[in-house]
Amino acid sequence: MPPDRTIPSNEEPFLLEVLQAEAEINDGRAIITDNDYYYKNMQYKVSLKQTEEGYAVWCPGLPGCASQGTTKEEALNNIQDAIVSYLEVAEELNQGVESCYVEVELNHA
Repeated sequence: MPPDRTIPSNEEPFLLEVLQAEAEINDGRAIITDNDYYYKNMQYKVSLKQTEEGYAVWCPGLPGCASQGTTKEEALNNIQDAIVSYLEVAEELNQGVESCYVEVELNHA
């Protein structure tokens, strides 16, 4: 069952929780304990816009990940399914691809 969501009264972007993150704190940093599901265990910001047919919803952090619904609730449920499907396909496409994680420091004044 998806988590309860409060639908904002305005059309501002808001966070949609996909799943609860599992992480531990180590030296002040959050370490993800389940790397296979790292991206599924995050919150994703989605934008919701009323249209003539109902509601359009998309996830700016996942290019091309969008959905719709006749009500806000339906649109949010549909984008949750779309996000999970998007991440499953991305995971399949990246299997066997060698990668590493690095930290990049930004020095902006």
